[in-house]
Amino acid sequence: MTNPKRTAQIALGKAGDDEFLNLKNYKLYPERADFGWASNNSVVITNDISKEDRYKIYSDLKDRIIDNGEPGIFWIDNAKEKGRTIDPVNNKDHKIMGTNPCGEQSLESSEVCNLSEVYISNNDTLDEYLDSLRVAYLYGKTVSLGDIHWEETDTIVKRNRRLGISNSGIADFITKHGLEELKIWLDTGYKYLVELDKQTSAQWKIPESIKLTSIKPSGSISILPGVSSGMHYPIRDTFIRRVRIQNNNPLVPRLRDAGYTVEEDLVYPSSFVVEFPTQTRRANGKRIPLQSEVSIEQQMELAALLQNYWADNQVSCTISFDKDTEGHKIPALLAQYESSMKAISFLPNQTNGVSSYKQMPFEEIDEEAYANMISKLRPVDTRNIKDKIEEETDKFCGGEKCTLEN
Repeated sequence: MTNPKRTAQIALGKAGDDEFLNLKNYKLYPERADFGWASNNSVVITNDISKEDRYKIYSDLKDRIIDNGEPGIFWIDNAKEKGRTIDPVNNKDHKIMGTNPCGEQSLESSEVCNLSEVYISNNDTLDEYLDSLRVAYLYGKTVSLGDIHWEETDTIVKRNRRLGISNSGIADFITKHGLEELKIWLDTGYKYLVELDKQTSAQWKIPESIKLTSIKPSGSISILPGVSSGMHYPIRDTFIRRVRIQNNNPLVPRLRDAGYTVEEDLVYPSSFVVEFPTQTRRANGKRIPLQSEVSIEQQMELAALLQNYWADNQVSCTISFDKDTEGHKIPALLAQYESSMKAISFLPNQTNGVSSYKQMPFEEIDEEAYANMISKLRPVDTRNIKDKIEEETDKFCGGEKCTLEN
């Protein structure tokens, strides 16, 4: 009922296709302004393009990336040929056609995602972490047992049994334990999952999973355990977290009454956007570095590390950078990491506190603004709210039937 998830897509195109590259140039295509934002546009790079021509592509795309972060890059042949990039080429995924909208899972045509995540920084020991992986694996593998009413999709899912077990809280873990310990935990965890999948698949008499691991962006889900999202560092010690909520949700007036800022959604007339002032928690008493304090080189190296030691699918990463001091480095960094990564996207840092887009999911604010927002808040009245939400949900989709009403 909170309606935080919306349909999204990824559009994959060629570097030489000017029409594709200008899909978000709303001066050229003003009719696309209302919906073009919903697509993550990425350029596909293949191995038959020479090294020199690949570098030229990266250089030609640089100014577009500096302007608004797009397009991203998808090295499709890396995704087809490799699992973890530290492991030998296996060509397991030679049938894939693209990737999901956030880029963490390569997919065949008609295939669907099967994602879960654990919170690596919330585990006190390696054994505890392995046990959390076991639970996430059993959940995902069990999901793959279900029947899908689209026959083609059902056939592919049951053949591939593709999973995408992800980690969030990576920045928190690095702050606590360092990069070398992260490598050990990830590598140990991945090898544990491979063995677990062999044993479980044999016991259940189903195929082993073609791939097991991803790094997904996480977003809202990582807020519940209080960790950083996916591989990303927090944008600020204090920031606004925005969440979309259906405008007829009974929480809306209660959030307003409690002092939260509730705005009309600039994109969806059927929704409101609620602002939650948020403060980044510390990791074992240590302050977690902010995105703006982690260089573009450090972020690229972390993404490559996760692709090396963890993700046999892909790492979903949005590399933040300073337009003036780091934007010019993008072509050389793409050339440096093109053999050890599968997908990447970029986003310019906010300039002087100004967001790149209106109603961004995260927006940095200073401590004074955070304290001012917090001072206006009161406890949200949630009495009887569960009954009202369940009543509304059952009205439309109760049991095996859904009723559509005008």
